[in-house]
Amino acid sequence: MLSTGSSAMSMMAAQQSDAQAQQTCSLNIWSERHKTEKDRIKTLEGLRDAVAKIDAEIHKNRAKTAQSINKDMQQLLISTG
Repeated sequence: MLSTGSSAMSMMAAQQSDAQAQQTCSLNIWSERHKTEKDRIKTLEGLRDAVAKIDAEIHKNRAKTAQSINKDMQQLLISTG
């Protein structure tokens, strides 16, 4: 009878150990997914910042070009008028 009780306790300990292993595995998977998501967000934020910088530069260059065209047109009108 003693061996049956001992065997049952060993089985319970093994089941608890398996449950802990599954919980640890699940936690590790969640942790890796969380880290991957944070990295993805950081990459997207970097991309957004780079696009915003390029967009600002394009806008600045368009404004300069428009000013230059207006200046050239005024000079042309003055010289022909």
